[in-house]
Amino acid sequence: MWTIIRQSERAKRISLINLCGCSDDYWNRGKERPQVQRELEFTVLTDGDVEGIYLATPDKEAQDAVGFQSDIASYEGMNSLQYDYFLTNKGRFVKFTVPWLFVWAMVFIRMK
Repeated sequence: MWTIIRQSERAKRISLINLCGCSDDYWNRGKERPQVQRELEFTVLTDGDVEGIYLATPDKEAQDAVGFQSDIASYEGMNSLQYDYFLTNKGRFVKFTVPWLFVWAMVFIRMK
């Protein structure tokens, strides 16, 4: 799995690209369908208050196949994820779970 992390003052964005089960990781070649990944746990340093954590993906067929629905509020079309704060001697973190990853998804952490 590839992760690409971008950050600004008000947001953190984590792109997730699923290559699990693919025979290579060349970005410019066609791929077989990757193996769906489920219950991916993340721990992210925030050092601040989070307004919300959201999941966006264009993989509509995968959403339907696994029955992913959110009954929580959304932000600009993204599904809300539940999260918990915790403190360590390294700072303030959030912990959350991405319910599944088919091909590509983005986690959007909106800061207060």
